[in-house]
Amino acid sequence: MYKSLVWVSLLFWAVVIGSGSASAQIFIQLGPSSQSVTFTKSGSNINLQLGTCVVNTCTLNSSDGGNGLFVNGIQSGVNGSYTFTTNIAGGTLFLSGGPGSYTYNASGSSTTFTLSGIDGMAHALMLTLNFTTVDSGNSTLPTFHGSYIVTSDTDALLGQFFLVNNVGDFRFIVSTSATLDSLTGSQSTSGPLTAGTILNPEPASVALFGSGLLMLSRVLRRRKTPAPRKLSED
Repeated sequence: MYKSLVWVSLLFWAVVIGSGSASAQIFIQLGPSSQSVTFTKSGSNINLQLGTCVVNTCTLNSSDGGNGLFVNGIQSGVNGSYTFTTNIAGGTLFLSGGPGSYTYNASGSSTTFTLSGIDGMAHALMLTLNFTTVDSGNSTLPTFHGSYIVTSDTDALLGQFFLVNNVGDFRFIVSTSATLDSLTGSQSTSGPLTAGTILNPEPASVALFGSGLLMLSRVLRRRKTPAPRKLSED
């Protein structure tokens, strides 16, 4: 009985530790953007403009270099180019709350992210972004947080890790000339996206965890099943 518990415990922790290590192995790192993110104080809120806006669409593009897929900390993809496209269907984007941390209000808008050329060709990964918060409002490096869903992936390299309909998290850091907390009246501050991280939705670790649970159930079932009784010879 004691030996069985030891084996079950070792298997459980191997699955947990393996899943945790897999979660940090694959990510997309973004370089600087060509356009700026602009924050403008408006009453108790901060209006937000992602890149260059024309009519009801805003775009934020990357500069050359600095984008790539990383596996185990080593860059596996060539520098691609990215584009944020925001459809402002419901009016102005804005941040509320503070100081320090702000809530992102989409106002009916939707933002898509496209990363092309990681596999050296025009193939692309497309994500639908869900911004939630902007923190570090007391520094000149406000940071966007949120989640995404993979809507399409024709990139041969990224397609191995970012599967359609999978969900993951992202973080984008903007470098501004003034802090969000210091804005008053109708003051503005702006700057490019200087770094970003898009985390892998972890299909590998989920599969590992699931297979581990299956093995655990088999071990427990085997332990619970009584051995067949031998027929006594008369």
